[in-house]
Amino acid sequence: MFAWPSVVAFVSFVAYRKLGNELEPRLVITLLMWLAVMTRPMVGLTIALNALATGLVSLRRFDEMLSMETGPTLMIGDPNLGDGHLSRENMETEEEKQISNICSEKTPLIQPLIHIRDADFKWLKTSPCTSLSNVNISIEAGKFICIVGPVGSGKSTLLSTMLNELYMSKGGYI
Repeated sequence: MFAWPSVVAFVSFVAYRKLGNELEPRLVITLLMWLAVMTRPMVGLTIALNALATGLVSLRRFDEMLSMETGPTLMIGDPNLGDGHLSRENMETEEEKQISNICSEKTPLIQPLIHIRDADFKWLKTSPCTSLSNVNISIEAGKFICIVGPVGSGKSTLLSTMLNELYMSKGGYI
């Protein structure tokens, strides 16, 4: 990447000489100065094009994710329903209402893939501070879940607990 000005200068001088022209110091110095001046913008252009391509791919993926068809809304942690159960108020179609009527509200539709009950988590086992307290979450296999909240509210820490990267000081995985 950083050798291309030297290669361009060499090829330019060889081509100019092969065409039967005489190399003069003022021409050589001018070309070398021009290449030195253009190196930084050309490197910046390649970085900008790479960032643009990456951004476009990310936007396309984000659009695909937002365009995905969603299933019935799950109310996780609702004391009236229990974790991982369907709420009848959130049913959108008659078919979903019929499915909900068939299933008891106290019976989970699918066994949870991740189920954490009354857990406290710390980054270090010896730390006196708890990073997350009283975590109760149940996530079913194949479900699309969004974790939202303000900066510093523990979204990334919650994901780290699911990856078992934090020490659990109380509670447990089921």
